[in-house]
Amino acid sequence: MLPLLLLSLLAAAPTAPARARPYDVTHYKIEFLLREEDAFENRVTVTFRSKAALPRLELDSYGLEISSVTDASGAALPYTLTEDDAKRTGLLTITPPRPFPGGAPQSVTITCAGEADPTEHGGLFVIREGTEAWYYTQFEPNLARRFFPSNDVPSDKATTELVATVPAGLLALSNGKKLSDEPVTAGDRALHRVHWLQDKPHAPYLVALAVGRFEAVEVGGAVPATLWVRPGSADRAFVAAEATRAHLSHQVSLLGVP
Repeated sequence: MLPLLLLSLLAAAPTAPARARPYDVTHYKIEFLLREEDAFENRVTVTFRSKAALPRLELDSYGLEISSVTDASGAALPYTLTEDDAKRTGLLTITPPRPFPGGAPQSVTITCAGEADPTEHGGLFVIREGTEAWYYTQFEPNLARRFFPSNDVPSDKATTELVATVPAGLLALSNGKKLSDEPVTAGDRALHRVHWLQDKPHAPYLVALAVGRFEAVEVGGAVPATLWVRPGSADRAFVAAEATRAHLSHQVSLLGVP
Protein backbone atom coordinates (compact mmCIF):
# COMPACT_ATOMS: atom_id res chain seq x y z
CA MET A 1 0.00 0.00 0.00
CA LEU A 2 1.39 3.38 -0.97
CA PRO A 3 0.91 6.05 1.68
CA LEU A 4 -0.44 9.32 0.41
CA LEU A 5 1.09 12.26 2.23
CA LEU A 6 -1.30 15.16 2.41
CA LEU A 7 0.88 18.20 3.07
CA SER A 8 -0.02 21.89 3.00
CA LEU A 9 1.53 23.67 0.02
CA LEU A 10 2.19 27.28 0.90
CA ALA A 11 3.63 30.03 -1.28
CA ALA A 12 7.38 30.44 -1.05
CA ALA A 13 9.77 33.20 -2.03
CA PRO A 14 11.00 32.90 -5.63
CA THR A 15 14.49 31.67 -6.37
CA ALA A 16 16.76 32.23 -9.34
CA PRO A 17 15.63 31.01 -12.78
CA ALA A 18 16.75 27.50 -13.72
CA ARG A 19 19.71 27.05 -16.04
CA ALA A 20 20.04 24.15 -18.47
CA ARG A 21 22.88 21.83 -17.48
CA PRO A 22 24.75 19.32 -19.66
CA TYR A 23 23.86 16.23 -17.65
CA ASP A 24 20.89 14.19 -16.46
CA VAL A 25 20.43 13.01 -12.88
CA THR A 26 19.13 9.43 -12.80
CA HIS A 27 18.96 8.76 -9.03
CA TYR A 28 19.19 10.47 -5.65
CA LYS A 29 19.83 8.56 -2.44
CA ILE A 30 19.21 10.70 0.63
CA GLU A 31 20.31 9.33 4.00
CA PHE A 32 18.62 11.57 6.57
CA LEU A 33 19.39 11.75 10.29
CA LEU A 34 17.17 13.83 12.56
CA ARG A 35 19.30 15.17 15.37
CA GLU A 36 18.26 16.98 18.52
CA GLU A 37 17.11 20.60 18.57
CA ASP A 38 15.70 20.40 15.02
CA ALA A 39 19.10 19.82 13.40
CA PHE A 40 19.51 17.28 10.62
CA GLU A 41 22.28 15.68 8.61
CA ASN A 42 22.02 14.33 5.08
CA ARG A 43 24.33 12.10 3.10
CA VAL A 44 23.25 12.56 -0.51
CA THR A 45 24.47 10.35 -3.36
CA VAL A 46 23.73 11.83 -6.78
CA THR A 47 23.98 9.51 -9.78
CA PHE A 48 24.14 11.29 -13.13
CA ARG A 49 25.08 10.83 -16.76
CA SER A 50 26.42 13.25 -19.36
CA LYS A 51 26.89 12.73 -23.09
CA ALA A 52 30.34 14.31 -23.12
CA ALA A 53 33.11 14.58 -20.53
CA LEU A 54 32.01 16.91 -17.73
CA PRO A 55 34.73 19.15 -16.24
CA ARG A 56 32.52 20.20 -13.33
CA LEU A 57 29.20 19.27 -11.78
CA GLU A 58 26.92 22.12 -10.73
CA LEU A 59 24.10 21.49 -8.24
CA ASP A 60 21.62 23.80 -6.54
CA SER A 61 22.13 24.15 -2.78
CA TYR A 62 20.96 26.79 -0.33
CA GLY A 63 21.07 27.07 3.46
CA LEU A 64 23.02 23.84 3.89
CA GLU A 65 26.43 23.41 5.47
CA ILE A 66 28.50 21.22 3.15
CA SER A 67 31.17 19.24 5.00
CA SER A 68 32.47 16.87 2.30
CA VAL A 69 32.11 15.72 -1.29
CA THR A 70 33.50 12.39 -2.48
CA ASP A 71 33.48 10.35 -5.68
CA ALA A 72 32.30 6.74 -6.07
CA SER A 73 35.60 5.44 -4.66
CA GLY A 74 35.38 7.61 -1.55
CA ALA A 75 38.10 10.04 -2.66
CA ALA A 76 37.55 13.67 -1.70
CA LEU A 77 36.57 16.05 -4.49
CA PRO A 78 37.23 19.82 -4.53
CA TYR A 79 34.14 21.98 -4.36
CA THR A 80 32.96 25.55 -3.89
CA LEU A 81 29.66 26.83 -2.56
CA THR A 82 28.30 30.27 -3.36
CA GLU A 83 24.98 31.60 -2.08
CA ASP A 84 22.83 34.56 -3.05
CA ASP A 85 20.59 35.51 -0.12
CA ALA A 86 18.72 38.10 -2.19
CA LYS A 87 17.61 35.39 -4.64
CA ARG A 88 17.56 32.69 -1.94
CA THR A 89 19.58 30.25 -3.97
CA GLY A 90 23.08 28.89 -4.18
CA LEU A 91 25.43 26.89 -6.36
CA LEU A 92 27.56 23.92 -5.34
CA THR A 93 30.31 23.41 -7.93
CA ILE A 94 32.24 20.13 -7.82
CA THR A 95 35.46 20.04 -9.84
CA PRO A 96 37.14 16.63 -10.14
CA PRO A 97 40.88 16.35 -10.89
CA ARG A 98 39.89 14.87 -14.26
CA PRO A 99 36.54 15.46 -15.99
CA PHE A 100 33.72 13.04 -15.24
CA PRO A 101 33.63 10.64 -18.23
CA GLY A 102 30.72 10.95 -20.61
CA GLY A 103 28.33 8.11 -21.37
CA ALA A 104 28.65 5.97 -18.26
CA PRO A 105 26.81 6.71 -15.00
CA GLN A 106 28.85 8.69 -12.47
CA SER A 107 28.13 9.48 -8.82
CA VAL A 108 29.16 11.86 -6.06
CA THR A 109 28.28 11.78 -2.38
CA ILE A 110 27.70 15.01 -0.47
CA THR A 111 27.53 15.26 3.31
CA CYS A 112 25.59 18.27 4.51
CA ALA A 113 23.70 19.60 7.52
CA GLY A 114 20.91 22.04 8.23
CA GLU A 115 18.07 22.92 10.58
CA ALA A 116 14.32 22.56 10.29
CA ASP A 117 12.73 25.99 9.94
CA PRO A 118 10.16 26.84 12.64
CA THR A 119 8.81 29.90 10.83
CA GLU A 120 8.80 29.31 7.07
CA HIS A 121 7.04 26.41 5.36
CA GLY A 122 9.74 25.66 2.80
CA GLY A 123 12.45 23.02 2.68
CA LEU A 124 12.27 21.04 5.93
CA PHE A 125 10.11 22.80 8.51
CA VAL A 126 8.80 21.97 11.98
CA ILE A 127 5.43 22.57 13.65
CA ARG A 128 5.21 22.34 17.42
CA GLU A 129 2.30 21.84 19.80
CA GLY A 130 3.37 21.63 23.42
CA THR A 131 6.08 18.99 23.67
CA GLU A 132 5.17 17.40 20.32
CA ALA A 133 6.89 18.21 17.03
CA TRP A 134 6.08 17.31 13.44
CA TYR A 135 8.59 17.69 10.60
CA TYR A 136 7.51 18.14 7.00
CA THR A 137 9.11 18.94 3.66
CA GLN A 138 7.69 21.30 1.05
CA PHE A 139 9.85 21.69 -2.06
CA GLU A 140 7.51 22.96 -4.78
CA PRO A 141 8.52 24.46 -7.13
CA ASN A 142 12.30 24.64 -6.50
CA LEU A 143 12.98 24.37 -2.77
CA ALA A 144 14.54 20.90 -2.78
CA ARG A 145 17.92 22.68 -2.73
CA ARG A 146 17.20 23.64 0.89
CA PHE A 147 17.21 19.97 1.90
CA PHE A 148 19.57 18.23 -0.51
CA PRO A 149 21.93 19.44 -3.26
CA SER A 150 20.21 18.67 -6.55
CA ASN A 151 19.55 19.72 -10.09
CA ASP A 152 16.50 21.46 -8.73
CA VAL A 153 14.38 21.80 -11.86
CA PRO A 154 11.15 19.90 -12.62
CA SER A 155 12.40 18.78 -16.03
CA ASP A 156 15.26 16.65 -14.64
CA LYS A 157 13.36 13.68 -13.28
CA ALA A 158 15.08 10.91 -11.31
CA THR A 159 14.27 7.94 -9.10
CA THR A 160 14.88 8.47 -5.38
CA GLU A 161 15.63 6.68 -2.16
CA LEU A 162 15.11 8.22 1.24
CA VAL A 163 16.63 6.45 4.25
CA ALA A 164 15.40 8.27 7.36
CA THR A 165 16.84 7.69 10.83
CA VAL A 166 14.55 9.20 13.46
CA PRO A 167 13.73 8.70 17.16
CA ALA A 168 11.93 5.51 18.09
CA GLY A 169 8.20 6.19 18.41
CA LEU A 170 8.11 8.65 15.50
CA LEU A 171 6.98 7.63 12.04
CA ALA A 172 9.04 8.53 8.98
CA LEU A 173 6.81 8.69 5.90
CA SER A 174 8.00 9.25 2.34
CA ASN A 175 7.32 8.49 -1.33
CA GLY A 176 6.98 5.10 -2.92
CA LYS A 177 7.46 1.73 -1.25
CA LYS A 178 8.73 1.15 2.26
CA LEU A 179 11.51 -1.41 1.92
CA SER A 180 12.55 -1.77 5.56
CA ASP A 181 12.19 -0.43 9.10
CA GLU A 182 14.82 -1.47 11.62
CA PRO A 183 15.86 -0.32 15.12
CA VAL A 184 19.26 1.35 15.55
CA THR A 185 21.04 3.15 18.38
CA ALA A 186 23.33 6.17 18.50
CA GLY A 187 24.89 6.59 21.92
CA ASP A 188 21.97 6.60 24.34
CA ARG A 189 19.41 7.49 21.64
CA ALA A 190 16.93 4.80 20.58
CA LEU A 191 16.25 5.29 16.88
CA HIS A 192 14.91 3.44 13.88
CA ARG A 193 15.92 3.57 10.23
CA VAL A 194 13.20 3.54 7.56
CA HIS A 195 14.10 2.94 3.92
CA TRP A 196 11.79 4.22 1.15
CA LEU A 197 12.21 3.80 -2.61
CA GLN A 198 10.37 5.65 -5.38
CA ASP A 199 11.29 3.79 -8.56
CA LYS A 200 9.30 6.05 -10.89
CA PRO A 201 11.32 9.08 -12.10
CA HIS A 202 9.95 12.36 -10.74
CA ALA A 203 10.90 15.99 -10.21
CA PRO A 204 13.06 16.86 -7.17
CA TYR A 205 10.24 18.89 -5.63
CA LEU A 206 8.11 15.74 -5.33
CA VAL A 207 10.44 14.15 -2.77
CA ALA A 208 8.44 14.17 0.47
CA LEU A 209 9.22 13.44 4.11
CA ALA A 210 7.02 13.66 7.20
CA VAL A 211 8.29 12.74 10.67
CA GLY A 212 6.21 12.66 13.85
CA ARG A 213 3.38 10.83 15.57
CA PHE A 214 0.63 10.09 13.08
CA GLU A 215 -2.55 8.06 12.90
CA ALA A 216 -3.56 6.18 9.72
CA VAL A 217 -6.87 6.79 7.95
CA GLU A 218 -7.61 4.40 5.08
CA VAL A 219 -9.17 6.15 2.11
CA GLY A 220 -10.94 3.12 0.62
CA GLY A 221 -12.04 2.82 -2.98
CA ALA A 222 -10.40 1.17 -5.99
CA VAL A 223 -6.93 2.59 -5.31
CA PRO A 224 -5.41 1.74 -1.91
CA ALA A 225 -4.32 4.94 -0.17
CA THR A 226 -3.69 6.14 3.36
CA LEU A 227 -3.96 9.56 4.93
CA TRP A 228 -1.68 10.21 7.89
CA VAL A 229 -3.08 12.64 10.44
CA ARG A 230 -2.16 13.79 13.92
CA PRO A 231 -3.30 11.50 16.72
CA GLY A 232 -6.86 12.21 17.82
CA SER A 233 -7.92 13.86 14.57
CA ALA A 234 -8.91 10.81 12.51
CA ASP A 235 -12.62 11.52 13.03
CA ARG A 236 -12.16 14.87 11.28
CA ALA A 237 -10.36 13.47 8.22
CA PHE A 238 -13.47 12.27 6.36
CA VAL A 239 -13.56 15.31 4.05
CA ALA A 240 -9.94 14.76 2.98
CA ALA A 241 -10.57 11.02 2.61
CA GLU A 242 -13.63 11.56 0.40
CA ALA A 243 -11.83 14.14 -1.73
CA THR A 244 -8.80 11.87 -2.13
CA ARG A 245 -10.94 8.87 -3.06
CA ALA A 246 -12.83 10.90 -5.68
CA HIS A 247 -9.60 12.34 -7.09
CA LEU A 248 -7.95 8.91 -7.40
CA SER A 249 -11.06 7.47 -9.08
CA HIS A 250 -11.01 10.34 -11.56
CA GLN A 251 -7.34 9.70 -12.35
CA VAL A 252 -8.07 6.00 -12.94
CA SER A 253 -10.87 6.90 -15.35
CA LEU A 254 -8.52 9.20 -17.27
CA LEU A 255 -5.44 6.99 -17.33
CA GLY A 256 -6.97 3.53 -17.17
CA VAL A 257 -4.36 2.48 -14.60
CA PRO A 258 -5.31 1.80 -10.97
